[in-house]
Amino acid sequence: MASTEFELWAGRLLESSPGGSGWHEVLQAIYPQIATIVARVCGRWGRKLPMEPEDLVHEVFLRIEVNPPRRAQHGSAAATVGAWIRVTAYRILVDASRGRELAVEVAAPQREDPTPTPGFASAVEKLDLLDGLMRYLAEHYPPGARLLELIIREQGLTSKEQAERLGLSPANVDQIRSRLTNVWLVRFQENAVSKG
Repeated sequence: MASTEFELWAGRLLESSPGGSGWHEVLQAIYPQIATIVARVCGRWGRKLPMEPEDLVHEVFLRIEVNPPRRAQHGSAAATVGAWIRVTAYRILVDASRGRELAVEVAAPQREDPTPTPGFASAVEKLDLLDGLMRYLAEHYPPGARLLELIIREQGLTSKEQAERLGLSPANVDQIRSRLTNVWLVRFQENAVSKG
């Protein structure tokens, strides 16, 4: 799918409501792009995939049907939808790695494990915090979400290597990293505190 065509369909997705007129046509039209983006996420995962790529594409597709992306304040429709697909695929892979069920989030009663492993709760809290940060960045600062995702997947890359993988200049990567640490992490913390 050409980028201009994806921009058109992504715009329609953001403007449509689930189940509304033309909703399924939009979903069918962007399915190939979902598969392409998910394939890139799988290629960058950096360890054994906890599920088949085709299953991951299907899970992302199901989540779009249930909880579609919303238009971000900045960026194009294609960038917004693309970032949403990447972050959603990443979340599904993290959940699958943790051994969580991948059903579309329908509230089911959860049993508490009476004997949690020491340190496990802290690790889960950190992963949940990271998940929240990725969602926040995907909505408010997609370039930061893409860079952070790359840093998590492929630790130890230089700015130049990160720039090559993201298709940006090293100076641009450094600028995004600086904005992440000096602006967006602070905003995320402030947002988390105001909601807590």
